[in-house]
Order: sequence, then C-alpha cells, then structure tokens
Amino acid sequence: MKFDSYTLYARLFPGIVTSIPFFVLYFYYLNKYFSEFFNLIFGVKWVGDASTGIVFLFLLAFMGRSIAKDLFEGHWFKRDETRMPTTEFMLHLNNEYSDEFKDQLREKIRADFRIELLASEAEVNDEQKARKTIAEAITLIRNRLKDGRLLLSRNIEYGFIRNVIGCSVIAVLISIIDIIIFVFVDPNKVALVASISMSALYILPIVFSKKLFNNHGKRYARALFQEYMGS
Repeated sequence: MKFDSYTLYARLFPGIVTSIPFFVLYFYYLNKYFSEFFNLIFGVKWVGDASTGIVFLFLLAFMGRSIAKDLFEGHWFKRDETRMPTTEFMLHLNNEYSDEFKDQLREKIRADFRIELLASEAEVNDEQKARKTIAEAITLIRNRLKDGRLLLSRNIEYGFIRNVIGCSVIAVLISIIDIIIFVFVDPNKVALVASISMSALYILPIVFSKKLFNNHGKRYARALFQEYMGS
C-alpha cells in the first residue's frame, strides 16, 4: 500500500475512527485468551497487542473500502459511474451549470481528448450512451488533473466519507457481537454501554449514506470542473 496523503486520510483514518468496537471486544474479552499466545510468539505482550491492532486496522480499511465501493457507491452511482455527479452535471438537462459553461466544457473535452459528447436531441434519444460517453471523458480528465491541489483535497474528503460508511458496516456488526458477549457470555456493564453507544453512532453514516455520497460527490465534481477549465 502506497502511503501518500490520500492513503493516510481517506483509507487509514476511516479504519481508525471505526475501530473502537473491535478494541472494546479485544481489551475486555479477547485479550485474556490471546495474551499467552502473544507472549509465546513475541515474548513481549504489548508487541502482540500492537501487532493485532495494526493488522486489524489494515484489514478494516481494506474491507470497508470494498464494501463502500461495491455496495454503496455502486448502488447510488452505478459501477460504470454513469450516475456520478460529474456525469450528471454534464447532461444538457441538468441545471448545475449554465449552457454556456457546458458548451465551453464540451469544446475543451473535444479539443483535449477528441471525444464528441452527444448533442441535446441525441442525448434525449439515447441517454445511456450520453452518460457513458461523459463518464469516459471524466476518467480522462481525472487522470490529467490527479495532482491538482483542490481536486486532491476534495477527493480525500469524498474518499474519507465513502470509506467511513463502509467501515461503519463492519463496526456495527462487531458492536452487535460485543453486545451479545457482554450480556450473555461475559457480562460487563462498562463494555456493554460502550458497545451500545458505538452501534448507535456507527449506524448514522449508513442511514445517511445517500445524502453523504451526493453532497461530497457534488463538491468533488465542482472541484474537478473548476480545475479542468483552469488548466
């Protein structure tokens, strides 16, 4: 994994902020079962604990990103990105930008990439083709502007929110396991209250996932077009 600013803030941080249910489970329950194993393997207990935490964070970050992209982003924006705000904003019927601005944008795309986006009438007759053509052009624009400062900032924001949503699914599942364990298997009031609180907290990004995706997707789209037109 390449450790750049995007990886740190958009991939690892979501894992960190959603890892509390696991560490509650580990330190209040699992730790006593694994301590002897860690002492045997590593010789020092805290090294084993640290290794477990690091491994879990990387696993959570990877699984959370996959869940977010496949289940949430793929559902709201479609896997071919034809429903992304970047595509929506370019449609003739969309009112985010003026017709004059979109004409300038289309002309720049034609000059830079030799891609002819569909005219208004053709777009109405074959909207899916119009969306795919726009999505293909957006991919080329992103590749050209990948080092743009504003775009990178918005990309990190979007990636962070997206991955927090995916990691929250895992966090809620672990919180439910925590609740079951701390009620029926190894009763612990402190751990139980923490687990209930965490399950309520992490379910919020899931409930509001559509709104979060839309809002941050639009901010990213505006930054993309702003930097592209100024390039």
